[in-house]
Amino acid sequence: MSQALEVVKRVSEAWEEKDTKTYRSLLHNDYKFRGPMMEMCSADEAVAFAQNCPFSCSSENATYVAEGNKVVKIFDWDVTSPVKFQLRMVEFSIVEDGKIRSVELFYDTAKFPKEAIEVLGQKMAANAV
Repeated sequence: MSQALEVVKRVSEAWEEKDTKTYRSLLHNDYKFRGPMMEMCSADEAVAFAQNCPFSCSSENATYVAEGNKVVKIFDWDVTSPVKFQLRMVEFSIVEDGKIRSVELFYDTAKFPKEAIEVLGQKMAANAV
């Protein structure tokens, strides 16, 4: 297994287990994330989001393609609480020096359940107070 692939798998596991210490240790300080509904511009911002993410989830049916320091993960994001849904996603990661430098996430926002958006909005509003 390539080092980049191993790092991406470890980050996914840490995210799903809400192991923010391991998650943070595998991200560059200037980590960048871009997805259809949000962007993050630092590892600390990503960790804060991970700590406050209201969903219990896992990656199901994952397929990985690695080439050098680039890894593509195609998977079903399986959310089990507080709402239940599954969403097909593609994640493109760049790994440098054994840590993730950037991630770009792709999915069909029209298939993101309204109930999940409401839960996410409520969680973000509660943390802003």
